[in-house]
Amino acid sequence: MSDAPVFTLAMAAPADADRTLAALAREVYALASDLKAFGPEAERVLAAHDGSAATAAAVLRDVQALRARLAEARGPWLDAQRARLGLPADARGLKLHIGCGGHALSGWVNVDVHPAPLCWNVHWGLPFADGAATHVFVSHLLEHLFFPHEAGAFLAELRRVLAPGGRVRIIVPDVAQLIDAYHRGDRDFFARRARHWAGARGDGPLLAQFLQYAGAGPDPGWLFEAHKFGYDADTLAELLRLAGFEGVERSGWMASTDPALRVDDQSAVAGAEHGGGHYSLFMEAVVPGIAARPPSPATGTPATSSPDAERAARMQAAREAMAAGRPADAVRHLAEARRLDPSNAQVARSHGVALAAAGELDAAEAALREALALDPTLSTAQLHLGRLRERRGDRRGAVSQYLRAITGAQSRGLWLDETTTPPHLQHDVLHAMAEVREHRVPLLMGIVEPWESRHGRDAMRRLRAMLEHWLGVAAHPPEDPRQAPTFLYVPGLPVRGWHDRGDFPWFERLESQWQDLRAEAEALLAGRGTLQPFLDAPDGVSLDPYLGGGHDARWDAFFFHRHGEAFPDNAALAPRTAHAVQATPLVRIREHAPEICFSILAPGTHIKPHHGVTNARLVAHLPLIVPDDCVLTVGGEARAWEEGRMWAFDDTWMHEAWNRSDRTRVILLMDTWHPGLSEAEREAFSAIVEGIGDFHRG
Repeated sequence: MSDAPVFTLAMAAPADADRTLAALAREVYALASDLKAFGPEAERVLAAHDGSAATAAAVLRDVQALRARLAEARGPWLDAQRARLGLPADARGLKLHIGCGGHALSGWVNVDVHPAPLCWNVHWGLPFADGAATHVFVSHLLEHLFFPHEAGAFLAELRRVLAPGGRVRIIVPDVAQLIDAYHRGDRDFFARRARHWAGARGDGPLLAQFLQYAGAGPDPGWLFEAHKFGYDADTLAELLRLAGFEGVERSGWMASTDPALRVDDQSAVAGAEHGGGHYSLFMEAVVPGIAARPPSPATGTPATSSPDAERAARMQAAREAMAAGRPADAVRHLAEARRLDPSNAQVARSHGVALAAAGELDAAEAALREALALDPTLSTAQLHLGRLRERRGDRRGAVSQYLRAITGAQSRGLWLDETTTPPHLQHDVLHAMAEVREHRVPLLMGIVEPWESRHGRDAMRRLRAMLEHWLGVAAHPPEDPRQAPTFLYVPGLPVRGWHDRGDFPWFERLESQWQDLRAEAEALLAGRGTLQPFLDAPDGVSLDPYLGGGHDARWDAFFFHRHGEAFPDNAALAPRTAHAVQATPLVRIREHAPEICFSILAPGTHIKPHHGVTNARLVAHLPLIVPDDCVLTVGGEARAWEEGRMWAFDDTWMHEAWNRSDRTRVILLMDTWHPGLSEAEREAFSAIVEGIGDFHRG
């Protein structure tokens, strides 16, 4: 393999570079569309076609690697630009023109993408210190950012770099006027607009012009230049307030209350007029001043008048102490803030960060864990826990915490790119991602190594291949497209949906007791036991993707074991069944198996097609109460249950079940090992699943 990067940036003329970027955007969009069509079959289809193991994940890793290299290059590139402009990193009293295009303002710091005086991407955050600016002017930029996450993050950055009392002036297209013109059928409004905006349509259906103006459906190749959203005064004002601004007010052309911001005439399009008015919306806002009173001469701490105000003042004092390199002072302020607001997870997190900076690692970990106990979704606390583990030399623990932080944040739409990652976190998030990329695979592959030492590498070859496939190291996809495990696939096992009864000699012993077990199930249905839904679903989450049959559809269960946990109270209500299943070869995996229950399907209910988690274990059914017209389909083959006669199937094959009768169907459901696994493999598989769980929990 060559050491050359997969992607390189070649020098090109600006027009050529723009065409290349447009082509790249279109190709990435087309690739995503292709992969969406293939779905989870893409990897298997490629392997069958040409033997390649190329996957979208591999392309993503290459793109992320390129972006990481560019991120590392930003600092020296910014330093060179600052030196050329004579702009110190700690400069104050600045006037910032963000999104200047080709219209630089004299006496201002003019920022935009190449070839601006200061070339920068606002998605990276702004390269200025907190409170560095007195004025910010932004004309026809905000509508080019996705709403609300990119636009909100950008306004939060403006709020950060503006000093208390600093003012921002924002100009955007006025979509309220657009809506009014569309309703009036005012073609002249759109025709005049087209004279001012490159690429704007001035003819054709008004709806097409309306949607283009508002940012709907841009061509992927023109995505950077296209509008992403449209604003009226209320929407923009609310976004500014959410970013922490106050004094939000609508303005007019060249009508700023601050003479320094009367620069609208220097914008390329802000002055565009129609019918005596302007196409643009003009808005201003200010950064609030310091809320707390000056520090008390006697104590050196902020004097405040309420617990909330004191907590806020303590937090601000802690931020200033950290910025000045005084973590011990920050710890003192944050300890007091926690006393004032002990249920605030953000305060506990900040306290943990300050304690770590002060070298108090045990106390730091305790504070961070308390923050997570208060708010389990606080990914920044996980991130700092990872840093703490790394400082202590615990590589496995660090990577585990980093992985939890990243996956948790990304599941909520955060930390996906610069636009969804606050600038002050970007370095730490990129570091965490790099650590996970480098160490996650070898750490998880290491789970199988003790079993290889004990039983030999050949005895564990299928489980090693299973981990390689799951981690994306090598492709070992299922041979049959109907089989698609949602978690772990063990290659090399016999490939079939329905399994032979002869592989399970214990079936006959359980079948001989089926009428006794049925009697216990009937007693429970008559009201002696408490049922619960088979499917775990948070409140408010619809089960429509999983169950069909209308409002009366129900799939309930009476559990003897679930996720490896025994239900002794239930066992006492059905003792014969509990005793009978304990005599079977149960799958035992901590927090996962066994899973044993009376599975109860209401009349008219359809369990929709789905796949199970792993082919290492099968699902066995002992039918107890089966009305007519009850069917299970596995891999396209339908079979009707027969009372007292067991079967086993691989639920990683596409399967679904119906009760089309007007009576309740009841079966005894349990999991059992795939008969193709050796005893050593079963023991090792359990340890691997438990090890993966331990890793992800940290």
